[in-house]
Amino acid sequence: MKRAVKLSVIIPTREFEPNLSSLVESIESNLKGSSISFEILVSYPEGCALSSELKGLSAQFLACPRIGRSYQLNYAAETAKGDWLLFLHADSVVDSSCLNKLVDVIESPETSRDSLYYFWLRFNSDGPQMCALNAALANLRSMYLRLPFGDQGFLLLRDSFFKIGAFPSKYASGEDHAFVQKAKSENVSIKPIGAWIKTSARKYKKLGWIQVTLKHLYLTAKQEVLREGLR
Repeated sequence: MKRAVKLSVIIPTREFEPNLSSLVESIESNLKGSSISFEILVSYPEGCALSSELKGLSAQFLACPRIGRSYQLNYAAETAKGDWLLFLHADSVVDSSCLNKLVDVIESPETSRDSLYYFWLRFNSDGPQMCALNAALANLRSMYLRLPFGDQGFLLLRDSFFKIGAFPSKYASGEDHAFVQKAKSENVSIKPIGAWIKTSARKYKKLGWIQVTLKHLYLTAKQEVLREGLR
């Protein structure tokens, strides 16, 4: 029997994310008139108090019994009813152009049924101008190393998600990196959707561009070394 829901949008969040409300509203307004049925699942740690402004949103809020983004992502995926899963960060910014392209990918008969799709990345103007370089490098990394990260959004069939084996929960961070590497080991193709998504650059402004950039480079390299050592 065919699932009634075509797409499940999964968004993990913490106690407060200032962009979450506008993200959910943008998804709702742009997908409502599209050709696909959808649901929006917001997963948060059980016991956390969500902002009162979220109460009026047309999303399903899931209290995850364990703390950690990987647990929240997997918990929502198990609950999801959609044939396709779209994982987004709570500080993502989507518009009609990227969501229209997303629908095109889902509906196209030429779409690979065993692939993980991602958006090209841009940073919002809420951080240093040098973040444009980070975005350019992230897009080059995605294109040539087939290694997109979670802030670029992940789209894949629900069956493919469970074939890969869900997000690894043993990492305090970098579950997105590990998930993509697992996908590649299962011969899942990594492909661009062909549209842009924006993400917040607040942490670069708060903690410093150099510090955050070097930290990300170090953690990525460290996880690559650990992965190679486990082969």
